[in-house]
Amino acid sequence: MPATLASAARKTPSAKSPTEMERDDKDKTAGPGAAASNRAGLSVAELVAMDQSDQDAPAVAPADLEVCPAFAKLTNSQRREFLDLASRHRFQAGETILEEGRETRCLWFILSGACEVVKTLPEGGDRVLATLEAGALFGEMSFFSPGPHSANVRATSDCTVLRMTAENWAVLEQIGLRPAFHIARHTAAVMSDRLRRMDEWITRVLDETPDPAARAKRNDEWNEFRRKLFNG
Repeated sequence: MPATLASAARKTPSAKSPTEMERDDKDKTAGPGAAASNRAGLSVAELVAMDQSDQDAPAVAPADLEVCPAFAKLTNSQRREFLDLASRHRFQAGETILEEGRETRCLWFILSGACEVVKTLPEGGDRVLATLEAGALFGEMSFFSPGPHSANVRATSDCTVLRMTAENWAVLEQIGLRPAFHIARHTAAVMSDRLRRMDEWITRVLDETPDPAARAKRNDEWNEFRRKLFNG
């Protein structure tokens, strides 16, 4: 690892985990005693799996990234630049990696295993929106556009994931611009594809509405939403 890269990685504050950064932000505004109550609200799985890397496991090698299309066009040295700033975590089946409504600005890549994206329903219960296999990424919306997670991401099998924090991403942009560019371009393509499929699904559901008047009204509402969406 080049000296400049190692120095930059050590100086960046992103050595903290998502939960640690979130607690810091909340502690600044929540007043005395908030740190203890925030930490008490975290599950054991979150404290163990999200606050620590797997120090006892073999390091991720550049070749291990072959499973992820985001790294397909990168050389091994460029992949190493990414790995030097990312951390590897393991989750057991059933553990929650991202929690709906919370904000942790990290980009996640699945190296092995599988996860599901789950939306909590207003009336109770939840709905599985998607299944993510090895090679997939998630967390991209909150990563590039800060905001609460729109759904939960839960491991459906034992899985290994890579986590890149927003702070370390800023370091990568400075010292490894080419890897950052290729990963960002792939992420943009993934987001575009997901948005396109969502648009097609909603349009199909609206077209299948049996009552003509209700169908026309819902289509008008959807088209108005589209207009606002694309006009900013």
